[in-house]
Amino acid sequence: MLKFLTITNFATIDHIELDLAKGLNVLTGETGSGKSIIVDAINLLMGGRANTASVRFGASHSIVEGIFHVNNTAIDAINTILIDPELCLDHEDRSLILSRRISIDGPSICRINGRIVTRRLLSEIAESLVDIHNQGEHLSLLRVKEHVNFLDHYAGISDNRNQLSLAIASLRSLQHQLSELYTDETERLRTIESLSNEVAEIDNARLQLDEDEALSKERRIVANQEQLITSLSNAYSALHDKEAESKSAGDMVGLAANSLHQIEFLDEHLKSFREIAEDISIKLADLAMSLRSYLDGLQYTPGRLQEIEERLDVILLLKRKYGPTVQQILEYREHAAARLEAISEQGEKVSELYEQQSQSEADIGRLASKLSAARSAATEKLVNSVEAELSQLAMDRTKIQVSISQSASDEGIPINGQRYSFDYTGIDQVEFLISPNSGEPLKPLATIASGGESSRIMLALKVTLSEIDKVPTLIFDEIDSGIGGRVGNTVGGKLSNLSQGRQVLCVTHLPQIASFADHHIQVTKVFKNGRTITMTKVLSTLQRIEEITEMLGHVSEASRQNAKDLLRSSADYKKLNKFQIEKP
Repeated sequence: MLKFLTITNFATIDHIELDLAKGLNVLTGETGSGKSIIVDAINLLMGGRANTASVRFGASHSIVEGIFHVNNTAIDAINTILIDPELCLDHEDRSLILSRRISIDGPSICRINGRIVTRRLLSEIAESLVDIHNQGEHLSLLRVKEHVNFLDHYAGISDNRNQLSLAIASLRSLQHQLSELYTDETERLRTIESLSNEVAEIDNARLQLDEDEALSKERRIVANQEQLITSLSNAYSALHDKEAESKSAGDMVGLAANSLHQIEFLDEHLKSFREIAEDISIKLADLAMSLRSYLDGLQYTPGRLQEIEERLDVILLLKRKYGPTVQQILEYREHAAARLEAISEQGEKVSELYEQQSQSEADIGRLASKLSAARSAATEKLVNSVEAELSQLAMDRTKIQVSISQSASDEGIPINGQRYSFDYTGIDQVEFLISPNSGEPLKPLATIASGGESSRIMLALKVTLSEIDKVPTLIFDEIDSGIGGRVGNTVGGKLSNLSQGRQVLCVTHLPQIASFADHHIQVTKVFKNGRTITMTKVLSTLQRIEEITEMLGHVSEASRQNAKDLLRSSADYKKLNKFQIEKP
């Protein structure tokens, strides 16, 4: 249960510290005083979405903190979620502190016992601690898609729903894999043929890396071979031709070196000149030898130029098809070969995936059938329980029916030879039908229920579901919407019954409901320094009389006596029903 609540800088709340008790806690106050703001703050504490607009004007942040007293059973359940030993709760202390900080210029911060945690973890923990019924939640009864959730909650089949969700996720994955494969056999064979031709064409060319560059160089040489021979011969003769009439360059430099050698004793500088001449002579000899070797290597091969041109044409054609370089052509070949192998094996892969898809659909069909059976089994009991509750809420002639239907679909899942449309809830379309008055046919609840009726039906559902749910704290924000005083007395009794063994927090505008409070909190707003501030106060018995008197609408001795009668009647009801607040 929620023992202590602190709210700071939240909407119109400057700072409040609220002691809450076991049993039925009631919040009352004028419209706009801030009752629902307190519920909003608790919702934020429970992991609800943060809105910086809720930070009080002029403040940098809001803080909401709650101290919970947790029984041993809840501690075990919470510890399985927390996992982290440093976060896990102590069975001796049995206290849990949750807090939430909302900043106008930064992320929200969630804490469990002072340790920063994710909002998701905070929300998971909160689900086992508090169930909040907000204003307007009864309108969810008008959304047909929500009806299946109410039924499943009562049937206690959340585990089955989770299994179905996992199975459907698996099916969607298989379908995605199939969509990426070639399911058209004609197209697959056409692609295989195309890739095979491409790989064969590249393989037949027997390409070598940098082959095109080497061929281009050779083509220049072969195409200009005559000019090369003439020029190289002339160069060689000029350097080292012994048979020429005039002396060669090598001879002339050799002569110069010899002449310098003869006179170098006269001046030491001449020696360096002679060494330079000898070095030039050696280099000229090496150059002549290299030219001779190059000339000897030039061989005329008839038809070689044509061979080169044809080979370069082949490479050019492949470049146009598969890439601007030989390297890229070879890379394309490897990629095409890999695709060819994959697609060639795809027929077997597709068959395997289709087989897995059929098995997955069968699994979904089995799980969906199990859900349908559980819903059908729970329907009658749910209807009887809700109708029994409604009979005590001035709707004793109301008949409820839960319609469960399925839709055939060729794209659905197979069950007993028939395919049915499905989603993550299964194959069933669940809808609540209602007949508010005897003799009237059952019609969709979403189309005919009034606001007051839907509020009472929601309360009846909540009371019924509370038999299944063991959440220690239930919060109702104006569950009495659209309900009058006579029915309000019954609703108060229902809330009082609900608070046996658990904590109930209720925001109400009806004095009849307020009279059942075990812990009555008045919410007021005051104006201070030009600002509106929400304040709270736990009422004494005498103060409760005055508060309920004001809620009755006219302050007088008669209304004050009426308030006392309401409180006395509520006390008698609790006594008659042996109402006791369980100790922790």
